[in-house]
Amino acid sequence: MELFERISGARMHTALYRPFGFGGDFMWGSFVRDLLFILTRGSRIISGAFLGLLNNRAMRSRCSGVGSFSKKKITSYGISGVIARASGVSTDARLGLGSVAYSAYGSFSLSTFLGLRGDCYDRFVVRAREMLESFLIITQALPTLNSILNKSIGADLYNKRSKFVSMESVISHFKVSAGFGPLAKSIAISSIEGPKGFVGVLIVNSGSVSPYRFHVRSPVAHNLHLLSTASNGYTFADFVATFCSLDVVLGEIDR
Repeated sequence: MELFERISGARMHTALYRPFGFGGDFMWGSFVRDLLFILTRGSRIISGAFLGLLNNRAMRSRCSGVGSFSKKKITSYGISGVIARASGVSTDARLGLGSVAYSAYGSFSLSTFLGLRGDCYDRFVVRAREMLESFLIITQALPTLNSILNKSIGADLYNKRSKFVSMESVISHFKVSAGFGPLAKSIAISSIEGPKGFVGVLIVNSGSVSPYRFHVRSPVAHNLHLLSTASNGYTFADFVATFCSLDVVLGEIDR
């Protein structure tokens, strides 16, 4: 969060992107140094906690065999992300599994992990391994980000001088970005790999400038549906462990 605030001015809702470029008004060298420090320290802490809990007797007895979901149930409920992979379902939008690949993930050395029983213990193992994998992805993305940032800083400065020098230029820019004119009737859908599963966006166009329907797919709403079957026959302690392992965020469901 500190690094987000340093480069964008916002701690939670970052604003890295600028018109015609990428916000680069920060010290890149100190940013990379601090980022590498966080990656090194974070990977060491997570690895230690992961190894300590992996063979912990209390952890195994509390989570093994609790909240198990079969592949059939996972696919029938439309579950994705870590919960699906913990049950052995091979789905990952970053690799084009179950969705169209996006961004630069295809050029990275990226691994995805699958569980066997789909219980709370498998979900813990898959989450911990993917956290460590995310550190490797960030490390691979740094050189590419460096080259993009250097190009966009020059382009951003150029556009600021040539385009955003008067109120009339700003008004003209936003008039153009308001829309592309009437389009043919069509449907467009896309999704990304979020921390809790596929985050999808659906746009239905009726032939006008504005979309007829806009829908955001929240993976948490799908995950919550599993609780109706996970509650039957379990103790309250097992239910708490299952509920937490599903990573339910009630505020996102309301969306």
